[in-house]
Amino acid sequence: MHQNIKHLIKILDNACGKNVQLLGAIALMVLASRAIIYGLAYGGLVLFQDTAPGFWASFETLWTRWDAVHYLAIAQNGYVASPDGNFTIVFGPLFPLLTRILHGLTHNFFLAGILVSNVCLIAAGFFLFKLTRLDHDEDTAWRALKFLLIYPFSFFLSSPFSESTFLMFFILSVYLFRQQHWRSAGLSALLTILARPSAGTFLLIILFIESAVNPDLKEALSQKNTRRFTRLIVDRLPAVLGVISGMFLYLLLNKIVLGNWLAYLSFMQTKWFHHFTWPGDCLLDQFRQLSIYTPSGNIALWVPQICSLFTAATLTILAAGRLRLSYVIYLAAFLYLTLSVTWLLSGARYIATLFPLFIILGVLSKNKITDFILTFASLMLLAFYTLAFTKGSYLM
Repeated sequence: MHQNIKHLIKILDNACGKNVQLLGAIALMVLASRAIIYGLAYGGLVLFQDTAPGFWASFETLWTRWDAVHYLAIAQNGYVASPDGNFTIVFGPLFPLLTRILHGLTHNFFLAGILVSNVCLIAAGFFLFKLTRLDHDEDTAWRALKFLLIYPFSFFLSSPFSESTFLMFFILSVYLFRQQHWRSAGLSALLTILARPSAGTFLLIILFIESAVNPDLKEALSQKNTRRFTRLIVDRLPAVLGVISGMFLYLLLNKIVLGNWLAYLSFMQTKWFHHFTWPGDCLLDQFRQLSIYTPSGNIALWVPQICSLFTAATLTILAAGRLRLSYVIYLAAFLYLTLSVTWLLSGARYIATLFPLFIILGVLSKNKITDFILTFASLMLLAFYTLAFTKGSYLM
């Protein structure tokens, strides 16, 4: 008995040691890539404006753009129930809350937001690696992580936006689903929705598909073992309740701040002009904008958004039969719902959080030539759009 306990402790020590080493390696990769991105942005500032204000003096100005302004305002002031502040209710509360908590350490809301995003990106990379390893080899997992970090719009993941926070908790939720840690999965799912309220539908899709293909559930159903089947379903209830609780808390926030459970829907329509439409109409509108905007507006906003959507659709098709069914259906549902609104502006940024895309890129890039081409192209686009974003182009 004593030998068995010692053996178990040794196994746990080895597992913890490997995870610490893995986390350390991923942290170095993330920090190195972010240092290059931040340095490139500052170099662009010096080049374009022919001035050298100093890296730290210009850091906040370079990276506080578009929705980052709103997230930092929420962190500083909360959701303001006034004519000028009501619309911020559409932004999930988790990232601003974490930023406000970390502000107690940094005494600077912008710096706190940057730290939250980068810490969450490190954790997201760690869980992406672990999740990929459940189905693929280690080399594929490293390549998936690489493509996450060099995605042409991955600078959003290290800006004061909620993308990294959402990505971390979403991947963690899926990982816990796969490992059948249902209570932890429920808590993670709740936090995922508080980071991005629209995530509930996608979490339920993945949970339902994973349950539908689960061999234990299928066996219990085929054997008409009602007791076992019921127990397996009940085991999953904490995960479902986590999703429902997250949705309820966000709607409750709407009610408390604005007196309307569905206040966010009104602002999505009046502030962002989001109305439900057919995906084909949304795509046609994207192309229509090309004839209205300036060349710089097109190359910074509409062209990359259209290309991102078509690339994601192509990778979704290629993922069929190569990735898990739940991942493929999640990708398809995400693209359908994203294209079901008018005046879509942030499609390229949203795609930065589609974790299965990076896994399929890791799978497709096993060939060294393919890997080189994809890596080189992504790096060039990342450099270009980092400069475009920090220069103030309509990339949001």
